[in-house]
Formats: sequence, C-alpha cells, structure tokens
Amino acid sequence: MKKRFLSVLVLAMLTTVSLLGCGSTEEADNTSEDSVTEAADAKEETSEDEKVIIRIADQPGCFVARIAEKEGFYEKELGDNVEVEIIDYPGGGPAITESFSAGEVDFGFLGDLPVITNKANGSDIKIVGYSFSKEETDLLVTLEGSGITSLEDLKGKKIGVAIGTTAHSMILKQLDSVGLTENDVELVNLSFADCVTSLVSGDIDAASSFTTFVLPANKDGANIVTVSDATGLGISNTVIAASGSFTDAHPKETAQLLKAFDDAVQWIAENKDESISFIAEYAEQDPEITTIDWEKWKQHIQLTEEDIDAVEGVLEFAEKQELIENEVSLDELIDTSYLEAAGLQ
Repeated sequence: MKKRFLSVLVLAMLTTVSLLGCGSTEEADNTSEDSVTEAADAKEETSEDEKVIIRIADQPGCFVARIAEKEGFYEKELGDNVEVEIIDYPGGGPAITESFSAGEVDFGFLGDLPVITNKANGSDIKIVGYSFSKEETDLLVTLEGSGITSLEDLKGKKIGVAIGTTAHSMILKQLDSVGLTENDVELVNLSFADCVTSLVSGDIDAASSFTTFVLPANKDGANIVTVSDATGLGISNTVIAASGSFTDAHPKETAQLLKAFDDAVQWIAENKDESISFIAEYAEQDPEITTIDWEKWKQHIQLTEEDIDAVEGVLEFAEKQELIENEVSLDELIDTSYLEAAGLQ
C-alpha cells in the first residue's frame, strides 16, 4: 500500500513538473517572438535612418550630374539622408559598363549601344532616362589632303574608333549607308582622344571622334576636316542607365534623382553663360569650343517616343551587325516608371 502511495505521489510530481515545463516553454516562445518582432522593428528603423549612397558614372561631355551637384539639386530633391558620389570615366561607355557589371556604380551617363551590349551580356542594367543627342558633335574626320572626301572613300582605309561606343555604331552605320561593311575597312580600337592624336601622327587614315577633341587639335594647327557627322543616323544618343538592383531597392530615390537631373537641365538652358563658364573650367577647355558644343546639345531627361524609337533602332542595328549574341527586348531594356513617379513622363 505504502509502495502504491509513493508511486502515485511520484507520478503527481512528474505531472506537475511537466505542466510547469510546458508553461515555461510557451512563455519562452512568446518572449522569443516578441524579441524577433522588436528586432525587426529596430532594423527597419535603423534601415530608414541609414544614409543612402548613390554612385554616378560620368564621362567627358556629360555635365548634367556636375551641374546638379554645383547648384544643390541633389539636396533639394533627395534631402540630407542621401549622399551622391560622381565618378569620372575618361574611357567612356565601355569602362562605365564594366563598373556596372562589377557593381561599382548605380547610375551612369553613357551611349545607348554600351548599355545594350552590357544588357545582352547579362548585366542587371536598364535605361531609366534620356540625357542628350549629339548628332552634330559626333564626327567622322580625316586630315586635309588625305583624299578622303566621302564615305565611299573609306574603303581599304584604317579608321580609329572606340569600339563598343556610339562612335562605333556611327561608323558601322555610315559604312552601311554606302554599301560597305566592317570587312571593307580596318577598324583600330582607340580612345576618343587617341583617335585624334593618331590621325595627326599619320597612324590612321580617318577617325570617329567628337568636336570636344577635334576642335582643340585644329586650334593647334592639325588641319582636321569633317567627312560626315551622325545627323540622321539615329545612333548618337546619351542615356541615363541604372542598376536594376539599386532601382528595385530604392525606387523613391531613383525618381528623386531623375528630378534633380531635370532641374539641372532646366538650369543649363536658362543660364547659358554661367553653364559654359563652369563646363569650360571643369573640362579645362576653351570656352569658345564649349560654346559650340553647348549650342548643338539637345538635352532632356524624359524618354520621348522619338527617343525610345531611336534606342530600338540601335538595338535592331546591334543585332543586325552581330554586336550582341543574346536577345534583348525593348521592354526589359527601358523602364519609364521612375520618370513617371517623378512627374517627368
């Protein structure tokens, strides 16, 4: 009997401990859930307080980003919790797209062809805005007395060009317009500046470059003459490219940045003399040359139907010329939603 009583007592004690244990586990679970919720809330608050850094790739001839910085448009549109860093790329589009692929920049001013080729290679890049058309400042040039007076005369000649840039697409389209192909000439991959110096030294017969580089050389007595420019070719477009991962994470800041760029474009249009003075000083350029470029630029930030058609034309041309291997659709290449959010589209 005594033995049976002890067994019942032990069973009762074990049951009590078990019940107490269940109560403690449930309480611990509730405490744990509360802690996770509090941590998530704290993380969200911390995330909101963290400064967003926007890295913008710039290149010679593109000054919208710098004007926006100079005039305080980033602070006006983005506020104090966003820091903007502008990184200069003298090498232009191909160098900028390499940085996009490496995740080193979030936005960039560059030609549409480099964006297209980069997208075709699998990069998370897209066009979110327009910058300017420079048809009259993109030039195919030669030395006076070279015997090259027309595009047909390029056959068998050595031509300097920055491969992968809008200058590259320009020369290919110019050749195509007179029934020539890349196989009918020898293209030499050179930077925009080296195209001019190599032409002057006689290493090449012609070059695809910009007024920014050609005009200073002529002031020094180079005797460079223009054979043709990019007018009517629909390929000399500078766009605003963005990293998809950044725009997905920061849609509000993306729209605000585009608004800051638009503020800068409006300021440039309304302040010609001050714009020219600033650009000439920053580029270490003769103000007279800057004035020539300024008067030929056609700038705006929104993507018009004409702009989108031009990009589509370059995309089709890139496919035709086999400059890209993988298919790229216009819808995945261009995203106007951030312009719309900024009230610009």
